[in-house]
Order: sequence, then structure tokens, then C-alpha cells
Amino acid sequence: GVGLRRYLFEMNDEQLATVIREKIVTQIAKYEPLADIIDIQFKMVENDMRIRITYRLKDVIYEQAVLEFSIT
Repeated sequence: GVGLRRYLFEMNDEQLATVIREKIVTQIAKYEPLADIIDIQFKMVENDMRIRITYRLKDVIYEQAVLEFSIT
């Protein structure tokens, strides 16, 4: 896994956003190499991290798909 829970209480800044994006991209590339990441957005609201990943699967579908989840 990415281990996102450890970032719940970190200061919400651009440096943290970069670290989280890099970790997500690295893990997806490792465990789902067919996924082509188009965009990753996340928002911290108090102790709740909301993540939205827009992607498509290479050679499978040409439409974009969205995965949204929240970590508390």
C-alpha cells in the first residue's frame, strides 16, 4: 500500500501534495501497470483526506475512469 494514513496529521502544503502524488503513482505503476494516470487530486479537510484519481487502462478501455475515496 501507499501508507496514506501516516499523512493525515501532517501540514497540508504543496510539498506534502507532491510526496503523496509520487507515492500513489509509484504504487499504481508497480501493482497495476496497465493503469495510465491522468490526474490525481486530493484535499485535506481536518482529519479527512479525500483523494480522486482519474485514469484509463492501457489497451483495455479508452474512456477515463475515476476512483474516489476518503481516509479518516
